[in-house]
Amino acid sequence: MSTVAMMAATGASAPPPIPVQSVVVAATANRYTGIPWTSPSGPLGTSSTFVTTAPSGTMGRCDINPLGTVALLGGSGTPFFTALKISDTGAVISTYTAASPAPAAGFGSSFNAIGTVAAYFPTTTPFVFAHAWNDVTGFGTRYANPPSLPTGGFARQCTWNAANTVVVMAYSSTPFIAAWEWNDVTGFGTRYANPATLLTANCQGVAFHPSGTQIVAATSSGMFSYEWNDITGFGARSAALGGTNDNFTSVQFHPSGNALLAGLNAATPLRAWQWGGAGGSLGAQYANPVGGQTTSPGTIYIPSFNKAGTAVAGTSSTANNARVWPFDTVNGFGTGSNSAISTTSFLYAFA
Repeated sequence: MSTVAMMAATGASAPPPIPVQSVVVAATANRYTGIPWTSPSGPLGTSSTFVTTAPSGTMGRCDINPLGTVALLGGSGTPFFTALKISDTGAVISTYTAASPAPAAGFGSSFNAIGTVAAYFPTTTPFVFAHAWNDVTGFGTRYANPPSLPTGGFARQCTWNAANTVVVMAYSSTPFIAAWEWNDVTGFGTRYANPATLLTANCQGVAFHPSGTQIVAATSSGMFSYEWNDITGFGARSAALGGTNDNFTSVQFHPSGNALLAGLNAATPLRAWQWGGAGGSLGAQYANPVGGQTTSPGTIYIPSFNKAGTAVAGTSSTANNARVWPFDTVNGFGTGSNSAISTTSFLYAFA
């Protein structure tokens, strides 16, 4: 008799299941794979078979819905924009019906904070397509294009505030960052005025602080924060954060708002800091992660906290593996572990 059966027979409680979370990896070649990870400190498992129904060509940023059951993918090759129903180990269960009308070639995708909107970033105007999203039925109606689009440059990412009333987008050319009012029924609303002090380089990632009062932008020549007010929009911009002129490729707040994580194209490609709060200042930088790290990790483009905030995952641009490190906002990174992947890939989301 199994241990669980014996417990049932004696009236004892069965042990709780071991929690499993999935690392989602987007590849430049064979599209998608999922790698299971056992929380809170277990090793990474074996990656699932690559799925070729995801977009071909260069993959951009992807995302996972809040429940960890849907992977959203965008890329430069057909079908450009795809959603996959996934298991808790990252394996693909099924592919959702394609979004309509069909999109053009693009560079990434995002869910809003509550998983009711799926956005995709084509490399031609209007630079964003946003659809209503339902985890059961998939893509809904595409919202109307944002009014008052920035001129030139394509979108790299968008992010919503926690209240789901503002959407901010990162762009490859000036003004490099733009924001609109948002409503799940009507979509994009009025565009906010540009910041008084503009960014000066390609914005590759944006993040709202969970409080909704600050925005951090990762650019190719530094990382900056803006004060934010839902009525008046962008406030004062900070000086460069965490390294002048470094090429920041992504930025993300810890779910608690007490830490900030960034990916870089630099000698130290993964960094995290305590978040200083008022004025957008950084606190102390956490010690660099150990374990799960090669001697030449290259760029860790888009490292990600898991949704519980108990771990960080990332993949290297120069090594065929994914890495995960335990994390807490007091001690920072724990010792990491690796999982081999069959092709060079970039991690973009962590359930």
